[in-house]
Amino acid sequence: QANDRGATELAARRYAGDLLPDDRHAEWAEEPRQRLRELYVRVLEAAGLWERLLAVDPADERAARALMQAALDAGNRGEVVRQFERLRESLRVDLGVGPQAATVAIYEKALAL
Repeated sequence: QANDRGATELAARRYAGDLLPDDRHAEWAEEPRQRLRELYVRVLEAAGLWERLLAVDPADERAARALMQAALDAGNRGEVVRQFERLRESLRVDLGVGPQAATVAIYEKALAL
C-alpha cells in the first residue's frame, strides 16, 4: 500500500495542469483536457491529497469532509468551521445546493466543542 500511495503522489506531482491552458479555443484539445483533468482528480482522491483536490474543485464535498474530519479529530474547531463555510459557499455558487447531511454533522460536532 505504501508503494501505491507513493506512486499516486508521484503521478499527482507530475501533473503540470490543464492541456494547452492558453489555447482555450482549440476545440480538439477540450476532450483530452477534460480526460486528463478527471484522471488527475482520481489520482488526488486515491492519494488522499484533499487540499490539492479542493484547489482543483472547491465544491468537492468528499475532500472538504475529509479535511473537516481530520481537523475535528485534532480538536481544531476553527479549521472545521473555515472548511465548512468555504464548501458551503462553493456549493451554493457553483451548484446551487447546500452541504450533505454527513458534512453538516461534522460541522455541528465542531460547534459543540
